[in-house]
Amino acid sequence: MKTTNNHFEVFKKECEKWIKELGLNGWEWRFHHKFTEGGNLARSIYHDTDRYSTIFLNTDWGEIKPTNLELRKTAFHEVVETGLMGMIRSIAENREFNQDQLDSEIHRIIIILQNVFFERG
Repeated sequence: MKTTNNHFEVFKKECEKWIKELGLNGWEWRFHHKFTEGGNLARSIYHDTDRYSTIFLNTDWGEIKPTNLELRKTAFHEVVETGLMGMIRSIAENREFNQDQLDSEIHRIIIILQNVFFERG
């Protein structure tokens, strides 16, 4: 199935919702609607030093129907993968592993989740 500009707007709006909800404003976020290799529904690339992320909604979802629920779940996945887990990936890929840096990043994620879930009441 192909995604449309309307699908992209739903996807982008949902990404922006989770960026705001998770307090990930310390990043520059970019969104594109284009074909991506590998059969992913979406993908993201990020640069942790410069603090930017580009999220792509794939124009080709194969056999998967791009419903609003699937678009929303996919947007959430990409924001969390980049905004919450991106630094953990970078730390793990770094040959000069630093335990303090990893612990700091894990606690950053915990505090974000505390702020989201405990502030709701």
